[in-house]
Amino acid sequence: MAQERSPRRPGKFIGGLIGTAVVVPGMGAVVVTILYVYRAVPRDSRWISGTEAYLLGTVATICFWVVLAFLLRTRVSSVRTANTPVYNELLEQYDRISSRIASLGAADDQLDASARAALAEATAQIAICRRELDLEPGLPNAGALDWVLATGYIAVWRRIHRAQEALLLVEPICDVVGTGLFDEARLENSTIPGRDQLLRQLRTAVGVLDPSAQGYLAKAEEPDAVPVEGDPRPQCQARIVLRNTSRVINEFRDDGRESLIRARNNLYRSVLVTGLTAYVLLGLAIIRQVDESAVVAMASFYLVGGILGLFRQLGQASSIDTVKEGDYGLATARLVHTPLFSGLAAVGGVVLVAVLGAVIPAEQGPDIPTLGDIFNLGTNQFGLVGAAVFGLTPNLLSQRLEQQAEQYKDDLKSTEASGASSTPNSAA
Repeated sequence: MAQERSPRRPGKFIGGLIGTAVVVPGMGAVVVTILYVYRAVPRDSRWISGTEAYLLGTVATICFWVVLAFLLRTRVSSVRTANTPVYNELLEQYDRISSRIASLGAADDQLDASARAALAEATAQIAICRRELDLEPGLPNAGALDWVLATGYIAVWRRIHRAQEALLLVEPICDVVGTGLFDEARLENSTIPGRDQLLRQLRTAVGVLDPSAQGYLAKAEEPDAVPVEGDPRPQCQARIVLRNTSRVINEFRDDGRESLIRARNNLYRSVLVTGLTAYVLLGLAIIRQVDESAVVAMASFYLVGGILGLFRQLGQASSIDTVKEGDYGLATARLVHTPLFSGLAAVGGVVLVAVLGAVIPAEQGPDIPTLGDIFNLGTNQFGLVGAAVFGLTPNLLSQRLEQQAEQYKDDLKSTEASGASSTPNSAA
C-alpha cells in the first residue's frame, strides 16, 4: 500500500524570507541613499545615474536579504528557536502531562469506559504535541510559517490544555481537588465573564469530591443535594464541572495569547507595507535626479524623527508591566515600527510646516517654497526642530494599539494564581 503523502508546507528558507522581510525596505533605503549621495567623487564625474543607483541598490538589497534568510532560516522558522522561552514552557508542560499519562496508563485495567475514553483523548492530544514540539526527529511538524508567525505555539497550547482537562476525569480525587483549588485562585481576581458563577460551581464541585478540602477554599459553597454514599454520579458530575471550569480559564488565556500574536503580526505587516511604500517614494526622488543635498537633508529629518520616537518608545517600554510569559514578540514589533513611522512623520511634518508657514500669513498670495528649499539644511535649519516635534506624533496615534495590547496582558495576568506558582497538576 502506497504511503500517504503529507501536504506540502513552506520550507524553512521561505520562512526565513518572510521572517526577515521586515528589515528589507529600511536596509534598501540605506544602501540606495549611500550609493546616490556618494556617486559623485569628485563632483564632476558621476559614475552612475540616479536610476542606476536605485536599481543597483535594490539588487544588492535583495541579494543580502536572500543570504540573510538562508543564514537565519532555522533560527526564525524552527519551533525550538523562533520563540525559545515559549518553547521551554511548552516543553515543561508536555513533560508534566506525559508522566501523568504514563502513570495512569499503567492502571488502565482499573478504569471504567468513560475514564478510558478521557485517557485516550489526552494521549492523542499529547502525541500531536510531541510531534509539533519536534521531539520525534523525522516526523513532520507544523510548517515553518506557523513558527515565524507564532501561530503554531497557540495550537500547541490548546492541545496541551485539552489533554490537561481530559485528565481531570481520570486522575485520583486528590489531584483533581488540587487542580480545583488552583483554578479557584486563578478565577478569584480574573476578568473572565461569568466569573462568580464559575466560582460557585467550582467550590461546590470541590466540596462534593472532598468535603475536607472546603477549608482550603476562599469561600465554601453548600451542595444543593447531599450525595448518597456509594453513588458515583455526583463525583462524576463534579469532575465534569471542574473540567469545564478549567476549559473556560484555558480558553480565556489562549485567546489572550492569540490576540497578542495577531496584534504583533498585524504590526509587522503594517511596517512592511509602509516601508515598501516609502522605498518606492525614495526611488521616485532619486530617479528624478534630485540634488544630493536634498537627499541628505531628508535623511537627516528622518533620523531625527526616528530617534526621538524611539527614545519615547523605550521610555514607555521601561515603565510597562508585563506578564510572566512574554508577549510573543509584540514589544519587538513596536520597536521596529516606531523609527519607521516616526521618521516618515518627521519628513511629512517638515513639509507641512513649511507649506503652512507660507500660506497662513500670505496677504496677496502664498509663496509656497519648493521641495528643494524645504529639504535644504542651509536655509531650513528650523526643519530639524519640526522633525523632532512630528517624530513624536506616531507614538500618540499608536497609544490605542498599546492600550489594547496591555489589556490583553492584564487579562492574562488576572488569571494567574496570586502569590502561587504552577502546581504539578495545574494548567498554564
